[in-house]
Amino acid sequence: MQHQTKVVRLIQQIIEFSSTGLEFLIIPIKDVDELSKVTTNANSAYKLLTAYDCDAMYLFTPLDVQNNYCVRMFWISGGNLIEDTSTGSAAGSFTMYLHKNKSEDNPVGIQLEISQGTFLNRPSVIYTSIIERDDGQIVPRVGGDAIKLAEGKLFA
Repeated sequence: MQHQTKVVRLIQQIIEFSSTGLEFLIIPIKDVDELSKVTTNANSAYKLLTAYDCDAMYLFTPLDVQNNYCVRMFWISGGNLIEDTSTGSAAGSFTMYLHKNKSEDNPVGIQLEISQGTFLNRPSVIYTSIIERDDGQIVPRVGGDAIKLAEGKLFA
């Protein structure tokens, strides 16, 4: 899928909608301390996101180590704003956002380490990089480790 972006100016700070399939509002935050203090108003977030046909926001801040980021992702479900602990689709859109806006820090082949879920006491780490396909298309590659939380069978 082709990467798409829409730029919006809010409160004298540029934030960007970024999509590699699902659209996310990517919001830079000053530092980890400020990221930890983020609170959300479901009604206001719903109005903002739906005005731009978007369902989720992805807040990030760089960590001390180059190419490492701490993030939070909030999405709307049933009128409620929910924080997710590990979101690969958002990490892909974020990686494309960084490549587009800070390509010197995120060239093709450089791996990013993205920490998420920290503030919910369910930390996860997602690894991403930018790759160039044989056809020349630039796309994100997303990976990480997982543990099984549940097991079951589907019956038709």
